[in-house]
Amino acid sequence: MHRPGSRRLLALAILLFSLTLRACGLAPTPTPVWPTVAATVVTPLAPPSTLGPTAGQWPTVTPSPTVTPTPWAPTVTPETPTATTSLAPPTNTPSPTPPATPTPTVTAPPTASLTPTVTPTVTPTGTPTPALAIAPVFHSAWRDYPWGIQGQLSHNHPGQPLAPAQAEQVSRQFFGAYSTAACSSRETVFLWREATREIYVLFGGSTGLQPDLCPDFWEVYPDLWQPGWSNNEDLQAPPGLVVPVMGFGTVWRDLFYGRSEGGLGFALGPEQYATATVQRFENATALYFPDTAEVYVLFPHFRYTTRSGELAGRVWFRNP
Repeated sequence: MHRPGSRRLLALAILLFSLTLRACGLAPTPTPVWPTVAATVVTPLAPPSTLGPTAGQWPTVTPSPTVTPTPWAPTVTPETPTATTSLAPPTNTPSPTPPATPTPTVTAPPTASLTPTVTPTVTPTGTPTPALAIAPVFHSAWRDYPWGIQGQLSHNHPGQPLAPAQAEQVSRQFFGAYSTAACSSRETVFLWREATREIYVLFGGSTGLQPDLCPDFWEVYPDLWQPGWSNNEDLQAPPGLVVPVMGFGTVWRDLFYGRSEGGLGFALGPEQYATATVQRFENATALYFPDTAEVYVLFPHFRYTTRSGELAGRVWFRNP
């Protein structure tokens, strides 16, 4: 049950609050629905100062110091309901600022392709490896040719060295003249190389009906002789001559001795051993014999021109 005095005070408060609202022009239309919430529980709702409308849109209400108005919650829709959302964008979604112009380095080629990394190899700082040197004992033979083959220099030359000069154990044995159907030689030399186990037969001073068809040729055969094989013991050389033995004796007996035409006779002297200087070139092999200071240059594929055309074969010359 309410007391009469309380009701009169409440009615008076409501009347004063209504008069105040009307005097300020804030009386809502239509009449708001008053809540039944107790006045001592709810505090007045104040609009945010940062997110609300600008100055002049919200009226400033100064309640009477002697009257405590009962708070209320009007259902009137504001004239600008989207003002708060448009003025306050979400703080967790920043608005990106696109660049005014695209960055030109996105499509530019990498700088590595403009500056090659092989500069150190183009301009080496070290001294380049020189070509293999020609042994001094071969300088003359490498440069000067005998008159018989000088006209063929446009087709042949020893070329550059393929390996340094080295010492090899060799032997030589000299024989007399040898004849074939087309050419004849004034001397024949058998040459043995321990490094290759080969025997070279060199025909020197060759002549013929057509001199350009008869250069100084050489042939090569493998050294097949083994200790215990025959050494031509059944042959007896004339006085002043020598029966060849071992590797020379095998090649001489099987290929040259005893032929009815152009056979090669006995050796002019014993086999001579020496340590020679040997150097391989691109197109020839040179051998220096210190006992006679001679150089033999052997071409495996010497090309030369004859009256019948161009031919090729094993040709050698001796210097000096």
